Parts: sequence; structure tokens; C-alpha cells
Amino acid sequence: MLPGTEYKPDIQHSIAVYHYPASMDVGGVNELLARINGHMTILRGLHVEGIMISFKEMHKLDQSSLVALIESLSILHTKYELHIGFGDYPKAFFPVLLKFIKATPISLFKTIEVMALAIGTSRLPTYSSILVYIEDTDEAKSIVSHLISKQYFVVMAHSKEDMLKRIHQKNSFDRIVVESHFGNLQEEVTVDFEKGIFTYSFQGSLDNDLSKSINIKEFKARLDFGYRVFIFDLNNIFHMDMHAAYILTDFLTAAKPYHAVICLVGLDKNKLNSNAYTIMDRSNFWSYKEKDDIYSDEEIILKLQKQHFHLQSQGISKRIIELIPKFIKATKQTLDRLGVKEFASQSKQCVVGKKPDLQPYISTHMNFAGDYV
Repeated sequence: MLPGTEYKPDIQHSIAVYHYPASMDVGGVNELLARINGHMTILRGLHVEGIMISFKEMHKLDQSSLVALIESLSILHTKYELHIGFGDYPKAFFPVLLKFIKATPISLFKTIEVMALAIGTSRLPTYSSILVYIEDTDEAKSIVSHLISKQYFVVMAHSKEDMLKRIHQKNSFDRIVVESHFGNLQEEVTVDFEKGIFTYSFQGSLDNDLSKSINIKEFKARLDFGYRVFIFDLNNIFHMDMHAAYILTDFLTAAKPYHAVICLVGLDKNKLNSNAYTIMDRSNFWSYKEKDDIYSDEEIILKLQKQHFHLQSQGISKRIIELIPKFIKATKQTLDRLGVKEFASQSKQCVVGKKPDLQPYISTHMNFAGDYV
């Protein structure tokens, strides 16, 4: 028998749960890791998609042991492409764990059911009702967006009082998500616009699935519109394989006829496998250590000054006007699938700081960008 294989994990929802002992020390970390590594062949054969470390029996966190555990599990995540989470932690542990797992592939899930929801192995039927309350508003919105992408009907509580009131509504929710952090399970790519440059920020482990998260058609539309400088921020990725590297170089191919440049920030050899690094290193990306270095580069400044935008609109065409009722119909059908049966077509203006006052309303918005022909 291999060392560390004698203690089997609990397997639920395609997740292997390992219970951490009551006290944490370096010896305990090594023993736990030996058990996990000893089981990997069997776990992969069982199509396990995630590993949860349960802190149910823990009474005190040791910082050095926690750091060692996180570092080793991060390597495990990259090697086996498994979702890694901490769970069953006391409420007091949550802010401490959150501090240490930032910028790592580790996520925090209050329960195994929450982890199953997040990674897509839950047996809960689609369109089931999920209540989400996370104090960090941006984090809460990201979690809500992620769960909606998994086809759940999600309600976000905006305060502790709101959450408590909703929890006591009998049979209102099939699951409740609190004190959790989905980490790199959220969107792999976000796009921001600053100082005349679109910045694509990547996170998590980038592989062939990256093509589902980044839209080259939108990129080409921005080129057509006149933009000539783009930033790809890789600071928050944990791993990149050869397939993801080729996907990113496709954007270079699209940019070449326009004499546009793509600036890389955070290209770290330690985060890419050897093939991916070779592809990225030999490409025509412009590489920078910090994002601020891009804005102070004289060649970039000159390119930004030469950007020419096609701003002369010909007006909204008859074809677009004909399509608007179809857009409205599709919106109503989407809301209907989410359980919203009553619709109001009028708009309502509000102050951003008073957005919670609009709850429980759902609003939709439609706008057009670019030339109208």
C-alpha cells in the first residue's frame, strides 16, 4: 500500500472531501498531501472534478502551515486541473482564509453543496432558487453572474437584515450561498476601457476553453472602429497551456493588418508550461512589467494619438427598428424563464447609491455602439 492511502476521502457530487485534523502543523500538512497524492490515480479514474479540504474539526489556524498547504494545493490544481476548495470553516476563519487564498487557485465554499453549485457537479435541477449574500458587493455580483450562467434562478440579498428576512421565508430557496469566495471559477476574461485602451484581464487556468470566454469578433469590431492599442493583463492567471497561447496569438493575427499592437503585462515563465511560454515569447506581443509602463511608452502614446474613429453615423436603419420588437420579445422570454411573470415597460431613473431601493425589481437595458447604416 502506498504511504498515505489508508484514509479514504468522502466523495460527494464528484468532489473528494478530506477532513483536516483538529490541529494544524507542518507534519499534518505533509500527511494530508501524501494522502491526496496517493489517491490521485483512483480519484481520476472516478472522474472526481474537485477536492475540498474540510476544516470542520479545526479549532485554530497556523499561518506557516496554512501557507504551505495552499502552495502545495496550488501545484496540485495546475498538475491535475482539479478545482480546489476549503470548506466547512467556522465563520471566524473566513476572513483569515480569504486573506491567504487571494491570487491563488483556491476557492472558499461554506459547504460542499455550494462547491458543487460552483463547479457544476450539483444534482440540483436547473432554475432552482439560490439566495446569495456576500458582504463584498463586487464579489457578490460575480458569484450571482456565475450561478446564473449555470442556469439557476438567483436572488441577491443586499444586507444582513435582507438575508435574514429572506431565509425565514419557508421553502423560498433551494440553496443559500454565504461566506464563500469562488476565486478563479468566475469569468476568465473581463474587459475594461481606460485612457483610450481596452484592457483584457485574464484569471484562473487558461486552456482550450478560453475560446468560450474571449470574443475575437468583438476585438475585430474594435479594430474596425479605429482602436490600435490593446492590453492583455496576465497578472492573475495561475497557469496557461499551449492551446490558450495559440488562442491569444490569433488576436495578433487579427491586429496585424491594422498595424495595431497588443501589450502583455505579467508574462511569468513560472505560470506557463514550456510550450505556451515558447509561443508567447516568440510572438509579436509588446511585453511590459507594469501597466503604467505602457501609458508612458512614447511609441504607444504616438499610436494613441493616431487612432482614428469612425464617428460619422448615418442614423438608425429601418432594419434595426424592425429588429427591436424581437429583442424585447427575447428579453421577456428570458425573464419568464427566470420566473418573472409581470413586466413593466416604463423606465425609472435612480441615484446609483440608492440602487438597493429598487429591489426586488429586475431592469434590462439595450444600447447600440458604432456606426448605424
